[in-house]
Amino acid sequence: MSAGGRAVRVAYLHDHGEISGGETSLLALWEHLDRARFEPILVGVGEGPFAAAARRLGVECVAVEYPRFRGLLATGGWRSLRRLRRLLRELDAALVHGNTPRTNLAASTMRGAAAPAIIWHQRTLPRDSDWDVERRLGWLADRIICNSAAVAERFGARRRNVVVVHNGVDTDRFRPGNGGAAVRSELGLAEGEVAVGIVGNFSPLKNHELFLAAARRFRDGRSAARFLIVGGEVFAENRARAAELRALATALDLEQTVTFVGRRDDMPRVMDALDVLVAASSIEACSRAVLEAMAAGTPVVAARAGGNPELVEAGASGLLFAPESAEDLAGVLELLIVDSDRRRAMGAAARARAVEHFGIGKQVAAIEAVYTAVLDER
Repeated sequence: MSAGGRAVRVAYLHDHGEISGGETSLLALWEHLDRARFEPILVGVGEGPFAAAARRLGVECVAVEYPRFRGLLATGGWRSLRRLRRLLRELDAALVHGNTPRTNLAASTMRGAAAPAIIWHQRTLPRDSDWDVERRLGWLADRIICNSAAVAERFGARRRNVVVVHNGVDTDRFRPGNGGAAVRSELGLAEGEVAVGIVGNFSPLKNHELFLAAARRFRDGRSAARFLIVGGEVFAENRARAAELRALATALDLEQTVTFVGRRDDMPRVMDALDVLVAASSIEACSRAVLEAMAAGTPVVAARAGGNPELVEAGASGLLFAPESAEDLAGVLELLIVDSDRRRAMGAAARARAVEHFGIGKQVAAIEAVYTAVLDER
């Protein structure tokens, strides 16, 4: 695509070293990106699980420091940004692809004559209490890739430079009959016991408390269901969450109803093992867990908020419940827990919907099209 047929160099700016949903999305993109056309470079925060995974995919990794919002105007902040500008010139990147609020704003300082094209990737919905600085500065980006229409709504009149590209999932890896029986045996799930799971990092935004409150409705054993909490403390700010959630489960007398599974590196098998996935967050932009469960043929019960209604076709591939209502969540769950035929039908519909609309190939092709369009405009 560039002179001499060399692949266009794309610098991906990212400021997290651990692996959660956004990092998993980037790794999936790099794994399937057309390397004859685009050469990815991770401009990140140094060593860690994410950089190691990127290198395994053949992605060059360069370490930098990103100033925090409050430090952007300080001497040290400007110094960091100047180093970043020099680095991007040295890397000869034609595209700069920011992936977090901090790196999006850092990318936008590259604007100017002969500067690379600037792309922001938006994967989150702000809380009502948050100051949405990116919404106010969205005009700085050549394109803003939003992973749901709900996220795109943040930018209002600036939507002329906004493109909606939902997350993609590898439907060959996440599929029915892919090792779930072994996981169920490992976890001691009895024949006929319904496995209801919540999957994700232990951020308060995932709303594990609501999941536990709904599980309490089933502790009397009126339904043969086990509630599984899959995941753990990924980021430093959530280091106390595991203890807090275990204490809450104990206080609710859920030791026989809830199992803390912990972090797993075999998520295709875990999703295949579940009978129902719960997405409890009210500000989920485009849940990877939802898409992975759907691809595995597992029906989803999700809050009717954020990007969830774009993914789950209510009444067909899953069910939606009133946000923040443990009572409504428990009622919707019971519909599936007691009806195995309905679970199977919804699981099959979920799988078909994931394959048709949310395959990784579709996502990568859409992002490559954004790259091409932006470069053609320059």
